[in-house]
Amino acid sequence: MDKRKERRIRVSLPINIAYGRGKQFSSVTDNISRLGAYVQSAHELAIGTEIEVILQMPGKTRVPAQVKCKGRIFRCEPIPGAASQASYGLGIFFTEFLTPADKDKLSNYVDSLILKEEHEIASGIKRWAKKRQAHEKKTVAQLKGPLSENYPGQAEGLLRKILSRLDEISRLLRKQIENP
Repeated sequence: MDKRKERRIRVSLPINIAYGRGKQFSSVTDNISRLGAYVQSAHELAIGTEIEVILQMPGKTRVPAQVKCKGRIFRCEPIPGAASQASYGLGIFFTEFLTPADKDKLSNYVDSLILKEEHEIASGIKRWAKKRQAHEKKTVAQLKGPLSENYPGQAEGLLRKILSRLDEISRLLRKQIENP
């Protein structure tokens, strides 16, 4: 069962993470929510590590919008099959936004991604329904084609051919039994 309280959206955003005494690294999010993010990193951070985060989100102008907050590492797991250097998946829980505006920027951005995703899903379902409907119309048209115009006569003709073929097989079998 999924314990998440917020919907996660797959999106790649540049993220800077600072921890400890002057240690920092940059990465890219795999997904985000209003409460946290998941990133891949070459750095293994202990669960509970306090961090400072700067998320770079697309802005309304060409300048990216930054969201600054504090957080904690709640998950750190090795990523199997990673390249030669170690790679870890880090689950980040946002604990405190520097300003209410930062929290609003993130919330509005996540909302816009959710609406976009829901619109894409609805559009996909509509396309699928149209294809399905077209396929059903084609199938019905095929069934109503030449076969249905004279169906009883065609069915009777097929049955006569089958009976004729069965009679022929029966005669051949009797001959083989009588003349082994």
